[in-house]
Amino acid sequence: MKLWKSPSLPAAPQAWTSARQRASREWQRLAPREQRLVSLAALVAGAALLWMLAFEPAWNTVQTLRDRLPQLRAQSAQLDTILTEIRELQAGTTSGALPVAEVPAALEDSLRRAGLDATATVSQATPDTWDVHLNEAPVSPVLQWLQTLPYELRLATPQVELARAENAEGRQLAGRLTGRIVVAFPNEGGA
Repeated sequence: MKLWKSPSLPAAPQAWTSARQRASREWQRLAPREQRLVSLAALVAGAALLWMLAFEPAWNTVQTLRDRLPQLRAQSAQLDTILTEIRELQAGTTSGALPVAEVPAALEDSLRRAGLDATATVSQATPDTWDVHLNEAPVSPVLQWLQTLPYELRLATPQVELARAENAEGRQLAGRLTGRIVVAFPNEGGA
């Protein structure tokens, strides 16, 4: 009866074996303190290599996507406007005006798509006008939202009162706005 023999791994090349033996001898010559320092340096180098190969590319991708998100939201709002116009043309209506009862929900949905839902509130000022109050809202999404508002919802902004946001100590916050925007139908509120 023949015994089964497990396959063995091929022998390491002589150069690898001798290099490993030299490294082992050099390691044994080092004092324990030096061994700890070399181990710590190897750990730091390994962490840096791991960061450069695994985490940094992912981090850069997240940052790039975060920067592009407001642009994509604005493009989405423009596309929604075009789709709404297409539906109106297919249905034979061209007025595009929202019913008064649907305006607050449409405004809130528009603010959500612009990324302003956490910093904006909508309230009805008069039967045909609405106030959008902003509190420490980022500048870029606010300006993009204002730019797309007439096309997306067919609403005008007869009054805009915005100022730089301030913190509790009264210092101005860079890139943040606080204030009020009056929104109305284009033929209302003097627009």
